[in-house]
Formats: sequence, C-alpha cells, structure tokens
Amino acid sequence: MHLLEREAELALLDRAIARARSSDGQVVLVRGEAGIGKSTLVERFVDRLGAQDLVLRGYCEPLATPSPLAPMYDIARQMDGTILHLLEGSLDRVALFSAILDKLRLQARSVLLVFEDIHWADEATLAFIRYMARRMKSAITPCYAPCWGRSPPNTPLIEYFSGGSASMP
Repeated sequence: MHLLEREAELALLDRAIARARSSDGQVVLVRGEAGIGKSTLVERFVDRLGAQDLVLRGYCEPLATPSPLAPMYDIARQMDGTILHLLEGSLDRVALFSAILDKLRLQARSVLLVFEDIHWADEATLAFIRYMARRMKSAITPCYAPCWGRSPPNTPLIEYFSGGSASMP
C-alpha cells in the first residue's frame, strides 16, 4: 500500500532515527485523529529499517484500570527473560527503570521502542517514557521511542512533550 501525502512525516522519522543512530536519542510523538493513519505511518517507517535497528513494541489497552507497565511486559517478551524477571521482581520504580535502560544499552544495535495508544497508558508507563527521554542522550546505544495514538488534550505525556510533538494534518 502506498502512503499518500506522508513523505514529510516519513522524512521526519528518518531524520530522528539517523540522529538516534549517532547517539543523540530521540523521542517522537505521532498524534492525530482516529483513522488518520498513525499506525500505518509508523509501520511503513519500521518496514524500511534494516537489521541495524532493534524494534520493540508495547501496547496500551483501553482498560478501566490500566495495568501498570503493561507495554513493558510486551517488550520484555520480545527480549530475553531478564527484563521480564525485573518486572516481576520487587525493585522500586527507579531501580527497575535504570535496570531496563542498562539492558537496552547493552544492545549491539540501536533500539526503537514503539508504544502504541499511549492515551490509555498508566502513570508508571508514562513515567518510564519520561525516564528514558531524559537519559537517552547519554545512552551508549541510542534509543528512539515513537508514541502514537489519539491523545486527549492536557494528558501528562502531551504536556511533557508539548514543545516537540507533531500532529498529523
């Protein structure tokens, strides 16, 4: 399927991953109305990546009470059992986030973290994304985290990234 009128958005994602590969971590928030093609855009971008990038996906679900760090369990299942073991352990939040960051830094290739539907994310997941965003510039392995989903105004993550997010027309 050909994407119509999305060259500018793909170019933005291409520039972000290029910067991430050169150890300048990036966070990209893709947002727009339901059905506008956010997921298709990110899928097309991911499909164009080569073997030099590790893509890990986490999904937020529309639950009445979101499960803490649910997307991280998705990501843990795509890696070895270390992160899953950490999630199931009794580490406090900062120790857990630090251990996950250390594990991602050990990857031999750049890491692309994809969090889908963050408007349904729990506070712990939002805190993890914030934690990663503040530490990616010093990471040995660049991390890049596009987050997409229809986000209501004034959610904590929208406020956090208000200067750097882009809406799709």
